[in-house]
Amino acid sequence: MYNCLGEICVLILSAVLLFNTFFSFSFKERKNVCFLLCVVCILLSTLANIISIYRIEHFDPKSIALSTAITSIFFLFLGLIPFVFASYAFEFLSLPQKFKMAFRIARLIPFSVYLITLALNLKFNLIFRYDPVDGYVRGSLKNITYIETAFYAALILMAVFCSRKTLSRHIKLTFVIYPILGLCISSIQFFSTYLVMTGTTSFATLLLVYLSVQTDLLEYDMKTGLLTERNLEKVLRKNPKGFLCVISIENYGMLEDRMGVYDFNALMIKLYSNLNSSFGRSAYQIGANKVAIFSNDFAAQKKYVAEFFERFEIFSTADGLSHKIDFLAAFLELPQNAENYENAMELVNNLLASARKNKRQKFIYCDQSYVDELNRAKKICAILDRELNFDSKQFQVYFQPIYSVSEKRFVHAESLARLVGTEIGDIMPTEFIPLAESKGFIERLGNVVFEKVCDFIARNKNVVEFVSVNFSVEQMVSPKVVEFVLSTIEKFGIEPRNIVIEITESIFIKDFDMIRRNMLRLSGEGLKFALDDFGTGYSNFANVISLPFQTIKIDRSFVLMMKKKVKIQRLVKSLVHTFKENCLEILVEGVEDDEQDEMIKGVGADYIQGFLYAHPIPEREFLSVIKNANSN
Repeated sequence: MYNCLGEICVLILSAVLLFNTFFSFSFKERKNVCFLLCVVCILLSTLANIISIYRIEHFDPKSIALSTAITSIFFLFLGLIPFVFASYAFEFLSLPQKFKMAFRIARLIPFSVYLITLALNLKFNLIFRYDPVDGYVRGSLKNITYIETAFYAALILMAVFCSRKTLSRHIKLTFVIYPILGLCISSIQFFSTYLVMTGTTSFATLLLVYLSVQTDLLEYDMKTGLLTERNLEKVLRKNPKGFLCVISIENYGMLEDRMGVYDFNALMIKLYSNLNSSFGRSAYQIGANKVAIFSNDFAAQKKYVAEFFERFEIFSTADGLSHKIDFLAAFLELPQNAENYENAMELVNNLLASARKNKRQKFIYCDQSYVDELNRAKKICAILDRELNFDSKQFQVYFQPIYSVSEKRFVHAESLARLVGTEIGDIMPTEFIPLAESKGFIERLGNVVFEKVCDFIARNKNVVEFVSVNFSVEQMVSPKVVEFVLSTIEKFGIEPRNIVIEITESIFIKDFDMIRRNMLRLSGEGLKFALDDFGTGYSNFANVISLPFQTIKIDRSFVLMMKKKVKIQRLVKSLVHTFKENCLEILVEGVEDDEQDEMIKGVGADYIQGFLYAHPIPEREFLSVIKNANSN
């Protein structure tokens, strides 16, 4: 008699695992195919084993041929399991070239011997036979399955050892424990014929691999049913030829907040199901609010996306409320527009950013100008990375003189960063400053400018009273900004009063408390502060009064409006008066003609900055301008 309860459990669990495996992987990689074959072999061997045991316990001499066939099928799949497991394990190993052929041959030999033995069993009864009187009888090579399993276990351990330098600790442990676990359970079966654990041995090792390795390779998003971004990356790396469309739900977060969990999830399932039914394994989930379609049919993509937007732009929930979905779609061709996955995703993000600027644009197609723009941005970033240092000749500081209305001369200047003479020519600040901000260079840029300004002041004392330096939000929220500023001033031997730190209104949307502490500490050391671009939207009088500003710079937009409307002139005059009552000096920037100059002087500005007086100019030219202007 045999106890088959374990085999029945394994049969059920392997069927569940087969279902999960089939719907969780795309089988575009051999490791996933090997794992699927492992599950199938265990399922079929367990099923054949249960049927075979039933026929042994209810032996009928009339059906010896059928019983022999079923048991042979069981042994066939039982011998196939360790071979397929070894093939699966080898997919993860990076064997040295000198060992590859040896391991391939070693992997084929035991299974080939096993198959020959199983074929010969039909005539010579080497493994088993059915006797009309005694029923099932074991043969002289009855333990060949144990020998084969032990051989493959040793082979895997050897392969792991040879590949140890190229394997993560996680993979190494898994494939070391895997054969050891199989041998331990097999030994129980070897010494106990009552407990049938053949399927248990295979399934236990399979489950170990699934839980520790294979789940990390899941290619379907469990929530949406779409293939994951990692799978898209693999596809594009293997064959980057086709058309990529990325659909972005721009108001994803707002919809989630307004609709509630149930209705929102129902909407997402409906959207993703529609994508899945139309494109199947060509549709990918690449973020909470983005999906991608990669196919060879550009016309079908465009047609589908247009219909998709039209169908789902307005979505009504069960309670009758309607919600508008803001879609954007970016299209590009690979490899013409992008050579690899990273370039494609970078280009997609640029395309979507461009579409967001144009509120009416729902579709954006990549052309050469976008590719050129992206490539230029990469070159500029490389130049920034190379040139953002104190000794750089290409990263320079220009100075724009600032005119004092009361003294009728240039008393100080603003420092401005410039990239000149690079391999792609001079690069305007309007181009490299946003890139520095988005790519993480801005703090480094600001620090280099500050060092160069301190060096300039040290070499040209008494030329101007002070120089203003623009500080970014990233610099002002840094806990090291105070130490950096004071140590740099000390290093170059200048006075804190020689420096004015300019910060823009946008700084107030960051960590206000940290910025305030840093400003107060620096102000206490003698540095001055100016609020740049006042009037562009973020600051208020409470912020201005509570922080240690000495100067308010009124934005050029006010100058342009003053020329058109008398009301704006009165407003600016009122602002100037209010600030002066609070002991603040007023600097107006962007003055370009005589009419504007007269207006600015009329509203009571203390300082004027603009092209009418001087453009930003290099150090040598600046020194000449200051000398000539102030000597007259």
